[in-house]
Amino acid sequence: MKPIQTSATQSGTGLDSSLGDYASEKWSAELLASLDWKRLVELARAMSASAGFQLGATRVRPDGLTEFEISQGTGAKAHRAVVRLVRWNQWMATADCVTEFADDLRESRRSRGIFIAPGGFTASAMHSASQCSIEPVDALVLASRLNALPAEHSDYFFDIGTAGDAATPSCPVCLHRMETQYETATLSGHIGKLPDLSYRANDIIAEAVMARMIEVHRNCEVHFLHEVRAQDIIVHGVAVGDFVCEGTLILNPGAAFHGSVAARSVLVRPGATLHGQTRIIQGPQESLLSEMLTAVWRCANPKGKPACKDVTFAPHA
Repeated sequence: MKPIQTSATQSGTGLDSSLGDYASEKWSAELLASLDWKRLVELARAMSASAGFQLGATRVRPDGLTEFEISQGTGAKAHRAVVRLVRWNQWMATADCVTEFADDLRESRRSRGIFIAPGGFTASAMHSASQCSIEPVDALVLASRLNALPAEHSDYFFDIGTAGDAATPSCPVCLHRMETQYETATLSGHIGKLPDLSYRANDIIAEAVMARMIEVHRNCEVHFLHEVRAQDIIVHGVAVGDFVCEGTLILNPGAAFHGSVAARSVLVRPGATLHGQTRIIQGPQESLLSEMLTAVWRCANPKGKPACKDVTFAPHA
């Protein structure tokens, strides 16, 4: 079996063996992206072991970021790599998390990394991976590798990967199942405590965003997969998503907005375009962003560890 690798980089890990040409289509990118992080790590470890790699211990951070080492051979001819699964709340990899992985590899004096991001990689993340010699693996690539395996291997991996409740995430602290809870987030009255966010490169934002001010700069396109809530929003480039704006949405010359927005005022300057639905909010200011009911995953273990209470996973889009 070949080591997992992405179509964006054909060099792989340099550890190769032949694959049969099989047409099983049990695996899909959508199925893999929906799995519990723990299932994905177990699947990656099983695939690596099946390919003849020696496995190191698995390290799990409270945010769900998980990694383990693989090696094959000994001495000067040994091949080693670190396999890392992106943290749960950033299922789609951005340039920042790829750069963080590269920094960790340099610090630990490891030269090769395989980065699994089931939700995919932004354009800037792919560029960073190429620059840092990190192999990016998304759910589409992983599905194609699994579907290309001999039937008995693919069936085995399918059974261990999808048995039982495979979609509910596990708590990264105690490994107990998590449960969905609904919480109320408050924005009004806390504007000063929220961050100012500035986007200067093409990106896809997979997590929910709450901010005091958001600015999308010229010559970049940013897609927001969850609803965005902010005091003010300024767009010079391209913004795509659904927005709730406490103050003013400003589209400067050359800007393009695609989606829906509820705001107290919208200013579209000459040369800017707005495609979608616009709703002007009136009435008391606190009525707009005072409460937002949000679904989150939290540890359901009544005997969990103290750190379990700090784990919060957002549902994937």
